[in-house]
Amino acid sequence: MVKTVLQWVKSRRSVLFFAWSCFSVGVLAHGQQLLTLDDAVREALESHPVLALESQRITSVGALVQQAGLRPNPRLFIQSENWNFAGTTHIPVASTFTDQFLYASQVLETGSKRQRRVELAQENVRLTQLERDILAQQIVSRVKQAYWSAVGAERIVALLKQSQQNLLQTIEYHEVQLREGAIAEGDVVRVRLEGDRTNIALENAERDVTSSKLALLREMGRETFADVRLVDSIDDQPPVPLIDIGQALENRPDLRQARQGIEQARAGVRLQQSIAKPDVEVLSGYKRTVGFNTFMWGVQVPLPFFNKNQGNIASAQSDVSVAESRVRALEIQVKAEIEAAHRDAEARRQRLAALVAGALARADESVTIARAAYREGGTDLLRLLEAERIYIELEVLNARMRMEYRQSLVTLETALGVGR
Repeated sequence: MVKTVLQWVKSRRSVLFFAWSCFSVGVLAHGQQLLTLDDAVREALESHPVLALESQRITSVGALVQQAGLRPNPRLFIQSENWNFAGTTHIPVASTFTDQFLYASQVLETGSKRQRRVELAQENVRLTQLERDILAQQIVSRVKQAYWSAVGAERIVALLKQSQQNLLQTIEYHEVQLREGAIAEGDVVRVRLEGDRTNIALENAERDVTSSKLALLREMGRETFADVRLVDSIDDQPPVPLIDIGQALENRPDLRQARQGIEQARAGVRLQQSIAKPDVEVLSGYKRTVGFNTFMWGVQVPLPFFNKNQGNIASAQSDVSVAESRVRALEIQVKAEIEAAHRDAEARRQRLAALVAGALARADESVTIARAAYREGGTDLLRLLEAERIYIELEVLNARMRMEYRQSLVTLETALGVGR
C-alpha cells in the first residue's frame, strides 16, 4: 500500500514538474531572441564595430587613389628686375631700364608616373580590403566557437537539472521510507549529500552558461546583452569535411593578402623606376624689357647624372623578394594548420563515436540495472548512487565532447578558408 501511494505521489509530482517546466520555458522564451548560428554570424558581419572601422579604413585608403591620379599644379611667376639700390645712380621707375616678367610653368611627368602612383594606390586598397576579410574570418570563427561553447554549456545544465530532479524524487522516496521506519537515516543523509553536490555543480554550470552567452554576444559585437535562446543543437554529428589543399591555398584570405603584397611590391618597383626618369618643366609668358613687350618660353630638365633613384629601386625590388618569401612560408604554415586541424577533428569524431557506443551505452545499461536492483532490494544505495553519478558524468562528458567536436570543425573550416 505504501509503495502504491509513493508511486502515485511521484507520478503526480512528475506531472506537476513537467507542467511547471513547460510554463517556465514559455515565459522565459517569450522575452528571448531566438538565435541560430547563421543569424549570429550574419549579425557579426553586418554590425560588428571593428568591421565598420575597417570599412572606414578602406574608404580612407581609397581616397588616396584619387590623390595619386592628380596632376602637378602649374606655377605662376610675377617678376621685376633691374631696380637700383639706394646710393647708386638713380634710375627713374618709369624708365625703360626695368624688366617685367609674367609667366607660368607646368611640370610634365614622364615615365607614366601618374599611372604608376594610381596602380600602387589601388594595390593598397586591395590590400586593405583583404585585411578586412582576414578580420571578418577571425570574427566568424570566434563567433562560431563561442556559439558552440554556449550550446554545450546549456546542454550540461539540462543534464544536471535532469539529475537534480531524479535525486529530488529519490530523496523524497527515502524520506518517506525513513518516516515509515523502512530504512536507516544514514541512507537519507547520503542521498541528500549527493543532492547537494549536484546543486553545486548545477550552479557552476549555470554561471558557465551566463558567461558563455555574454562571450558570444561580445564576439558578435553587440552593445546590449539581452538574453538569447540558442536554437542550434550539438546532437547532430556532421562528418569531417574532405580537405583540398589547393583550394584552401586559394581561399585563405591571409594567403590572398600575402600574394597581394607581392603585387603591391611590384607596383612599388614600377613607380620607383618611373621616378628615375626626369620630368620636364615648360614655361611660357610675357616679358617687358627696354620698353618692348616680348614673349618668353623655356624648358627645364634635371640631368640624371648622379641620382638615378638607384637606392629606392633596389629597395623596392628587395620588397618583392621579401613578399614572395612570405608567401612561401605562409603556404607551408597553412598546410600544417590544415593537417593538424583535420587530424584533430577526425580524432575527436572517433573518440565521440567510441564513447557513445562504448562507455556511455554501458553506463546507461548499468544505471538501469542498478535502479531495478535497488527497487527489488538486490543492491544497496551506494551502488545506485555510484551508477547514477557515473552515468551523469559520462553524459556531461558526451556533451563536452560534442561541443569540442563542433569547435574542431570550426577550426578546420577556418584553416581551409571556408569558415564564412
